[in-house]
Amino acid sequence: MRSPLDLEPRIRLVLIGDELLDGHTQDTNSQHLREALLTLGLSFHDQRMVRDSESAVHAEVVDLFQTGAPDLVISTGGLGPTVDDRTREILARAFGDTLELDDLRWAQLEARLLRQKR
Repeated sequence: MRSPLDLEPRIRLVLIGDELLDGHTQDTNSQHLREALLTLGLSFHDQRMVRDSESAVHAEVVDLFQTGAPDLVISTGGLGPTVDDRTREILARAFGDTLELDDLRWAQLEARLLRQKR
């Protein structure tokens, strides 16, 4: 149990992807995220790497709750943004939830990207 005096949030980074674990792709996201957190006076409590499979991601989610969930979990990796990326769906199922498309937010995102000529 955490002490009420422990004010620094526990932040876990979860890197998802076989390509990271197999050494085919270098992890550049965690350094960028670490620097961004440091500018806010924060740091990672711990970092995990998991395979890009439903069972591995599900096991990580289960572990989050069995070991006392961090205050914030940042997830990066997976195979996305490719057509076969399933990370979002896997995470939703692991948390017992479903995904829904928010048409208004999607339109706002499209408009912003068009303004940026992207």
